[in-house]
Amino acid sequence: MDRKYRINQAYAYLLSKGMVKDKKDVAVKMGYKSEKPSNIYSAFGGNEKYLTDDFLLRFNNAFGNIFDSHWLRGEGNEELRLAGHEEKPSRSSGVPFFADLPVTGGSVMQYNDIKEFSTASSFNLPFTRTAEFSFPVIGCSMQPTVKEGDIVGVSHIDGLESCNPDRIYLIITRDNERMIKRINKYDRENNCIWLVSDNPQYEPFPIYLDNIIDVYKVVWKISFETM
Repeated sequence: MDRKYRINQAYAYLLSKGMVKDKKDVAVKMGYKSEKPSNIYSAFGGNEKYLTDDFLLRFNNAFGNIFDSHWLRGEGNEELRLAGHEEKPSRSSGVPFFADLPVTGGSVMQYNDIKEFSTASSFNLPFTRTAEFSFPVIGCSMQPTVKEGDIVGVSHIDGLESCNPDRIYLIITRDNERMIKRINKYDRENNCIWLVSDNPQYEPFPIYLDNIIDVYKVVWKISFETM
């Protein structure tokens, strides 16, 4: 089973309980000395060189062995399982959906307001499994591509060098802000990226790399129409 999917489910659970604010917190609790160790991000990105049994053991130990160790290593069905809880019958669990975690296509929203995490709220369509999380969008800055009320699924990326201006990304900052935008320019000289909206009423703006803690690419969206 996919360890990347499980470690990110575990991370989402920790966020929902207020046990961590970001992956920097995870690194500190795991005892890493550097502020932003690359192996933490590589592990969460699914790099098998770093997402080892030892890493998973260290991760679980850092949080009081809250997760079932067999589940975390990839055994049994994929539904999130805490230590001491019996495995529930497999129901082909889907991608976690945070109904109360809107991602903005307009003004910036707080990242630390995640409500109770539950894998019961999920999407289980074949194409949705390419995402790690999904949530609704508010605001209109990404119209007509992504409209208010659309649901987007995102997958973590390891670096900004591979960003494509034809794709849309979720950017999370150290100020606990999140937004979906296109990354139009990677300005090495000024140590920033330029974020662009699809709605021409919104001007492009820069954001410094030092202020970014996570970037995810939008891999799918679901739109709803009244019939």
